[in-house]
Amino acid sequence: MAIPLTKVFIAFDLSAQGAEFFTLDDPIKGLLDNIVYTLPGETFVEVDFVKSVSVNRGKSRQLEGFQAGQATVVFDNRARSYDPFYSGSLYPGQIVPKKKIQITSNDNVVFTGVIDDWNYSYDVSGQSEAIITCSDNFSYFSNLFLEQYTNSVQLSSERLNTVLSKSEVNYPSADRIIDIGNETLQSDTVNQGTNVLSYIQLVAQSEDANLFMNSANDLVFDNANLFLFPDQLVKFTDDQSVDSIPYQEIEVIYGTENLYNRVSISNANGEAQVADDVTSQNTYGISTFSQDNLLLADDLDANRLANKILQYNKDPELRINSVSVMLNDLSETQQNELTALELTDTIRVVFTPNQVGSSIDRFAEVIGIEHQIDVDTHRIKYTFKSIIDNPFILDNTTYGRLAIYAPASYDDASYTYDSSSALYDSAVTIGYKLGY
Repeated sequence: MAIPLTKVFIAFDLSAQGAEFFTLDDPIKGLLDNIVYTLPGETFVEVDFVKSVSVNRGKSRQLEGFQAGQATVVFDNRARSYDPFYSGSLYPGQIVPKKKIQITSNDNVVFTGVIDDWNYSYDVSGQSEAIITCSDNFSYFSNLFLEQYTNSVQLSSERLNTVLSKSEVNYPSADRIIDIGNETLQSDTVNQGTNVLSYIQLVAQSEDANLFMNSANDLVFDNANLFLFPDQLVKFTDDQSVDSIPYQEIEVIYGTENLYNRVSISNANGEAQVADDVTSQNTYGISTFSQDNLLLADDLDANRLANKILQYNKDPELRINSVSVMLNDLSETQQNELTALELTDTIRVVFTPNQVGSSIDRFAEVIGIEHQIDVDTHRIKYTFKSIIDNPFILDNTTYGRLAIYAPASYDDASYTYDSSSALYDSAVTIGYKLGY
């Protein structure tokens, strides 16, 4: 077993350095499907002298929005290989910001973005480094601003595509992975100078959806309608069981970090819709979560969203917050499973504290991924959001069993249900619970 092979690619134009490229009508360079002589222009080039790599994508808390992904690469620069002021550098004239970058591990893409800065550390001993800091396209969106225009009533996914297709944004369709929205959004007038990132995040908040850049730098809009359980679920355990992956560190939280027993949601031009859980408030005190100026169609939708958020956050939870895994000691198959994990993927964690008593067995959604890589080690830390309700999955031996959902109380007007509801194996048909 060995450390995964990490590669760093930067988009350089090798024709600027005299490299030979595809030449029309040339009997050798002009052949179609030529993998040696390609078209001129910037192309990803694997770069050398990499000392360390770090990647941080996602978020740390479940009710937060996803943040811009970040990466840092440190190069050995003793020979001034990446010095923009040295004519003998590897890529003279091209050591500049805003070059595209991609990082892979065992050929799985773990980060794609652009270089924001080249920084340099010089030591009188000659131990010099070139350090690049990078970000994904959330940073690109944060520097774009909309012209004033008016939206019609449309689905959240349609609204998102409308913004992305505006001439001042012009985001490629090939770089979008957008689920069909669950919510209809109200007509609104977007003011001149509205920040693009802020507005598309507002669309996602109104849908209660996930919006993030994936490892390939595609914009993903995940409507979070149902947790997806793949056939081969990545399983982290501390018992060396078959088909599982051992972890080195685990963080378990049981507390009020995500406890909210009063939720206030309001639309633009709407009244605040407040959902309360008195029992939780009497026990833990009042803790409020609020969102304002959402784009939902009406106050009824805002009320439903308030009750949904309350339902999942009104009590303290025992949560597997994170696990850290050292890839050095894993098989290549296991390494590939881990480096292929993406934000919002579902995993399973089994944890027996100090190997005493029964185990804690939880399903969770990945909301954060951090890589720390150097010449000898590759460590990944995954941060999780709890999955409270497991969905019904047809033909699945665990999640495909029908059970009858019998709510203790149900308010059709606000779409709320009592958390004391139970699952019954009963002949009385009340309704099948197919996931929230």
